[in-house]
Amino acid sequence: MEKFKEEMLAFRKGIEEYKERSELEMKKFKEELNRKWGELARKMGTIVEDIIAPGAPDAIYRKFGVEILDLMVRRKVKDKNRNTEEFDLIMIGEDDKVYLVEVKSTPTVEAVLGVINKVTRLKEILYPDREIVPIFGSLYVSDDIVNFATKNSIYVLGMKGEYLEVLN
Repeated sequence: MEKFKEEMLAFRKGIEEYKERSELEMKKFKEELNRKWGELARKMGTIVEDIIAPGAPDAIYRKFGVEILDLMVRRKVKDKNRNTEEFDLIMIGEDDKVYLVEVKSTPTVEAVLGVINKVTRLKEILYPDREIVPIFGSLYVSDDIVNFATKNSIYVLGMKGEYLEVLN
């Protein structure tokens, strides 16, 4: 009977050690997974710098025949109340118009409508006397979203084949 108790204690100890190792491994796995998700989120956040900004001036030229003279990526400005506003991509054309591109990795109706608010803010803060051309940018944009944007007088910038194009 004494031997049985010793075996049971040893078994319990083994189970406890296994449980502790498993919990530690699970914690490390979760930390690694969270780190990878963070890297992916940061990478998706650079869609503006990596893809949209380099291709946007050419897409604007092909659509409107306008040369872009100035390009600002992730422009942060403060309004008169010291509130910070960030604009994904602001381009100044040779036609003196301001082309505002707001970029989202996931195109939604709400995201498209958000461009209207950004246009209003940009006009209030930086360009009260200039025409602002609203553009929604994403890699892939469904026809439904393009049609919705068109009905709301918003251009859509997205991939078409190998090139970034104004889709409407």
